[in-house]
Amino acid sequence: MTCSSKVIEYMHEYLDEEISEQDKHQLKKHLDECEDCAIHFHELKKTIALVQSTSHIQAPVNFTENVLALLPKEKKQAVFKRWVRNHPMFAAASLFKR
Repeated sequence: MTCSSKVIEYMHEYLDEEISEQDKHQLKKHLDECEDCAIHFHELKKTIALVQSTSHIQAPVNFTENVLALLPKEKKQAVFKRWVRNHPMFAAASLFKR
């Protein structure tokens, strides 16, 4: 699809219900003339419908805790390196302590 980015912007404005009547007319005219853009626009509409249809799905109550429990344990060296990165002043101070 090699059409102008303005057409893509019009598509998003249309789907967000923020498009002016003039821009809506230009978009419709372009979609009637350009099959690639019409396909792209149809795919955007299908994507929005899919997201809206899945908005009621919820993860099980302890989903996050269960996933984290199944992850392999970190090596102590990785934990230490992350702590040093997150606390550079403490790490520097420990080097100069007498």
